[in-house]
Amino acid sequence: MRGKLEKEDIVAVTKELLEVHHDFSGLAVDVLCLLDIESSIGNKEEREKYLALLKDILKLFPEACYKERMELDTLGQVGVVEKDKKPFTFVVRMKTKL
Repeated sequence: MRGKLEKEDIVAVTKELLEVHHDFSGLAVDVLCLLDIESSIGNKEEREKYLALLKDILKLFPEACYKERMELDTLGQVGVVEKDKKPFTFVVRMKTKL
């Protein structure tokens, strides 16, 4: 996030890696989750850069892969899912029944 790599270069390299290594998507999404945590505690500029990168790069991965691993808040900020409290209500209700 602090380097000099351009967003387009990162997307291009990721696309090439996915073509060569089909199982790379899970590892890449895990790395994006770690970057999500790091950028959420960093400054606002880094967070905006990360969200812009995430918006472009998530198009390369299977939807199920990143939806099950990434935070709903982050996916809502990117526009992948609607930022709604309904899923949270469901999780809370489910946990209280257990």
